[in-house]
Amino acid sequence: MDSEIINLELIDNTQLWSRESETHIEIVEEIKKQVENLVFDLETKKGIDECKSVAFKISKTKTFIDNEGKEFVSKIKEQAKIIDNKRKYIRDELDALKDKVREPVTKLEHAEKQRISFIESTRLQMKTLSNYDWSDNAAAVQERIEKVSKIMLDTNIFQDEYKNVFNERNEALLKLENIKITLEANEAAAAELEKIKRENERLRQEAETQERIKQAEEKARKDAEAKAKREKEEAIEAERKKTAAAEAIRDKAAEAEKLKAKAEREKQEAIEAEAKARQADSEHRRKINIESLGDMEILLFTNETTQEMREATREILKVIISGIAKNRIRNINIQY
Repeated sequence: MDSEIINLELIDNTQLWSRESETHIEIVEEIKKQVENLVFDLETKKGIDECKSVAFKISKTKTFIDNEGKEFVSKIKEQAKIIDNKRKYIRDELDALKDKVREPVTKLEHAEKQRISFIESTRLQMKTLSNYDWSDNAAAVQERIEKVSKIMLDTNIFQDEYKNVFNERNEALLKLENIKITLEANEAAAAELEKIKRENERLRQEAETQERIKQAEEKARKDAEAKAKREKEEAIEAERKKTAAAEAIRDKAAEAEKLKAKAEREKQEAIEAEAKARQADSEHRRKINIESLGDMEILLFTNETTQEMREATREILKVIISGIAKNRIRNINIQY
């Protein structure tokens, strides 16, 4: 079999890749026609090699045609790039030329926009200044009037709108003047009202002062009369108390003698009772101490304890019990 499925040199690239051409279909169909009746003996090495060879030729043909197509596309892209560069040059140059030719008109239009914007901002400024603010006073409105008066109207700028804007400025000034007149009248009325209030307040305070003086004088007179009456009553009461006090002193002296004698008796009785109580407590404590000593001896002494050891130990135990009773040994006490 030939080394190629078809003769690749006969392929015309221009015709193959043409939009209307069906050459690509014809090539594929020709290849299919050449291989569709081939039969390979796959039981032999030769048959297997032939099958592989045909498949390789098909792949080689595919690669060749595909590479041709890539090269053709690359040339088209390069041509497109050249065309795009030329288109850009034409656009940039003619845009620049258009802007240069139109520049005088563009400047006129820009100047007109600025003129119209200035007119609108001037109108807005006058409208804002002429709007009444309830926090304004006459002085603040006068400042607004001065600002509106300083707005200059140039006929070269305002042109056809000059008359309208001029009238608007006059209307704003008239409106502000009327507001100022009203505020000045209100402020004058408020000032007069405040003056009347202050005078009324002064008269009220003066009347209150006179009333307080009168009341103070009346109170002083009544206080003096009450004081004289009180002092007289107090003198009478003092004399009565003096007499009663003398009698009370005598009564108290007699009562004191009785109480003194009673206190002496009760004191003696208390001393005797206390002595008896101490004696009883001492006897009780002595009994408890003897019992504690006896219990301790029972715990300590045995039949082998000599009389001499008993006597010596008993003396030590007595000292210990005495120390406990007098709270000289911490954390140990005797329940009496």
